[in-house]
Amino acid sequence: MKNWYQSKAIWLGVLMILSAIMEYVAGLPAGTSIVQAISGVLTIIVRVVTSIPISGTPAARADE
Repeated sequence: MKNWYQSKAIWLGVLMILSAIMEYVAGLPAGTSIVQAISGVLTIIVRVVTSIPISGTPAARADE
């Protein structure tokens, strides 16, 4: 398994959270910022919990 900082999903989650914070600070509607931040957190959680590669990918075929 690769290191956490090599995961594109974790970086996507971090960018979503940072974007939500910037939107909130800029004064945009809080509802969309909250949903975006929650989506970012869920993206990170799903990546951390999931350890099995999607079947059919080169990484999954290497494990066979």
